[in-house]
Amino acid sequence: MSQPFRLKKTIRDLKVSVDKIIQSYPKRWTVGVAVKNLETNSGIEIKGDEVFPSASTFKVAVLYELFREADEKKVNLRRRIAIKEKYLSPGSGIINFLDSGLKLSLRDLAVFMIVLSDNTATDIVMDTVGKENVDRLLRNLGLVKTSFPKNTKELLGDAFGIDVMAVQGRKLLELCRKKGERGEYNPKTIVFSETRDNDITTPKEMGQLLENLSKGFMLTEESKEEAMKILLEQQLNTRIPLLLPPNVEVAHKTGTLMGNINGKMTGIVNDAGIICMGNDKKVILSAFTKDVDDRSKATLLIAKIAKAVHDYFAN
Repeated sequence: MSQPFRLKKTIRDLKVSVDKIIQSYPKRWTVGVAVKNLETNSGIEIKGDEVFPSASTFKVAVLYELFREADEKKVNLRRRIAIKEKYLSPGSGIINFLDSGLKLSLRDLAVFMIVLSDNTATDIVMDTVGKENVDRLLRNLGLVKTSFPKNTKELLGDAFGIDVMAVQGRKLLELCRKKGERGEYNPKTIVFSETRDNDITTPKEMGQLLENLSKGFMLTEESKEEAMKILLEQQLNTRIPLLLPPNVEVAHKTGTLMGNINGKMTGIVNDAGIICMGNDKKVILSAFTKDVDDRSKATLLIAKIAKAVHDYFAN
């Protein structure tokens, strides 16, 4: 008995599937997606060239630059830095809950920056490598729409309307916490904008950043492997990895910013990473959102997109 004939799915079918998922969510949301199979170079884009606020996905570029400078002996990953109170940055992470004076190596700080999205660790690493060098890396990679001029302290200071040069340490943490609880956001904040004074990128360019990192462009093999290992240890796994089989590894970085601006909840929910499909097959997925008013639903949206991408390339 002959087997039923089945048409082989094309990359266009994947785009239709992802588009259908996006269309099931509110039309006021803007969703951008870039997908690329590193083995075949096939992929899809939906608003791939549109600019989105990066939120914490910018930390991938900081990680990249740290290892690039380590290769050039400009920084020593084993150097330990005492965490002074003035270094503390509001928002996500764990360092702010630890004893003051703790000494962490630059590599430890990089791990905290990625796996727990620790803002204090991020700003210390970013200050160490230099914002101008992160920007130079982006230009050397040919990323023309991506710009990361602000660290996390500056971003959240702007979000809450706080002069972070005047208010620092635990006073800054407490002030941000209180303003967040009361919903007192700066109505003129730039953190949700697509202007170059904010940290911005596109789904396509974030994918290019990850591709270059995964291929070790401007890195030694050892540094490439170490950077990828850190991304694979990500602990915030409720987006791209959520609906994937448990044996599928994802080297990725999330980004989130939510705020009540002029009585309206708005936000950014992002994730970008490399889905390791097995047999050395790797697929890059960048999923970015803006103008979202429900963090949980946007999180599930990205998870559904990731499942569609995985299932297409797995089959």
